[in-house]
Order: sequence, then C-alpha cells, then structure tokens
Amino acid sequence: LLSTNSQTVQRGNEVVIIAKVTDGQVALGDVNVELILTYASGTQVSNSSLTDSNGDFIWTKRIGGNSKTGIFKIDAKAIKAGYLDGAGSLTFEVVNKTG
Repeated sequence: LLSTNSQTVQRGNEVVIIAKVTDGQVALGDVNVELILTYASGTQVSNSSLTDSNGDFIWTKRIGGNSKTGIFKIDAKAIKAGYLDGAGSLTFEVVNKTG
C-alpha cells in the first residue's frame, strides 16, 4: 500500500510518502522497498530502505521551491525472500506556494 500525507503539495513543502507492506492483514518487517519519485519535469530521485516492524517505510521529501508544478509520480517496489514481489504507484500534484 502506497500513500502520501496529502494529494496536493505546495512547492517548498515536504511530502510524506508511506509504503506499507503486508501479507494479507499481517505487516511485514525487513522488506526491501525502493521508491522512485518522478517530478513533473521528468527528474527522478530514489530512496530505499527496509520496512520497520509495522511494515512501514516512511520517506519525508522536501519539494524544492523552484520545482516545476504539475503531477509527480511515485513508483514503489518491495522485495522479500519467500514472498512474491510487490509493486505500486500513485500520483500527487505540486502547486505554487500561496501567500
């Protein structure tokens, strides 16, 4: 399961990306998760880590104040021996900072 703290993020602010890995209803710890964030401009950045005991990998990423506005995409891949690989993606929108 892949989620963010908000579907709309202002430039210069942080987005919290949460990858939750489960086997049915059971959270899986120590799963290798790779996240790739594709900016509206096409630039890609990635981060990877193992999930915690709650099955979560949380990435807090600041979106630059000069980043191109538009749709950003997150692609996730999860790998753990003995389980099928998992994958998912979602999008969120980056907008101009107000005020």
